[in-house]
Amino acid sequence: MFKNHLKELLDAGKPAFGIQLRFGSPAIVELAGLAGFDWVLIDSEHAPQTPVTIQGQLQAAGCTPVTPVVRIGKSDPGCMQTYFQLAFSIQISTLTYYRYTYNANQLDCK
Repeated sequence: MFKNHLKELLDAGKPAFGIQLRFGSPAIVELAGLAGFDWVLIDSEHAPQTPVTIQGQLQAAGCTPVTPVVRIGKSDPGCMQTYFQLAFSIQISTLTYYRYTYNANQLDCK
């Protein structure tokens, strides 16, 4: 089972150190995890990443204690559902309309 190292640190009131990645390389995500970062932000808003490349990076993060967070650039339900199904946690950079604020239950992600 996935252990959310980032959440544990924040719940304990401790600092969490991380890095934003735009390279699309699983090896760099794994290197960040092995280097001791607590979290990595896999950025698909400012970098040309696809669900397939992000999946590889999430698998690489799974080999280390690092907590991956995926940043998505679109706040539409279809895009959000895809990334909710891939990632443990996502960051939505801009919510254009209040009606696009969904959670995983509303998107029927299981």
